[in-house]
Amino acid sequence: MGQIALRQPLRVDTATTPTDTFTYEGRDVISDEVVVSRTYTMPQAQTASEIIAFYTQIIAQALKLTGQFSTLVPKVEQFLREKAFGAAVDLDSKPVIQALSRPLTLALTEKVFFALIRPRLTDEAVPVVENTPHLLSTTPPFPYSGKVADVKRTLFNLTPCGNDFEQAFANLAMTWGLSPPLGEAKIQEKRVATDEMWSS
Repeated sequence: MGQIALRQPLRVDTATTPTDTFTYEGRDVISDEVVVSRTYTMPQAQTASEIIAFYTQIIAQALKLTGQFSTLVPKVEQFLREKAFGAAVDLDSKPVIQALSRPLTLALTEKVFFALIRPRLTDEAVPVVENTPHLLSTTPPFPYSGKVADVKRTLFNLTPCGNDFEQAFANLAMTWGLSPPLGEAKIQEKRVATDEMWSS
């Protein structure tokens, strides 16, 4: 946390007092006359702890950090107290609580913690072939008495199909200029049978 340096820290506005009420007016569609007018009170955050808990919950959900709430809370609190405003502030003071309630503060906190945590959530892995690879050219010819599709862009001269639907789909794929993804199961079955025959 000590390495974080914001180019544009947040500002604490002590001159403006946010409004805690708003007035709703219901107007007639035709005459535009005010039919209903009511004033509602908007609940404001009373402590910095509830705002920090809300920020932490959003960050944990976005990063899918299950069970890491108690670990993130002190880090979020430290960032908001020491870094977010360019200098150390008292999080329990009223102007700071008002500043914490702004959407800009949440956006900045999310951006900082996403940049810090996301690179550490995934590890780059190199794919490893565990079994002996089989070349397609080593697949021996095999007799097949089921339905076949005489299509282009296929693995063999004929594509084995298990039913009428696969045969129709293979022909449709050929008209669209696609390679029919059929016959793989049949080839795999034949390859397994061939391996078992040679191993015995």
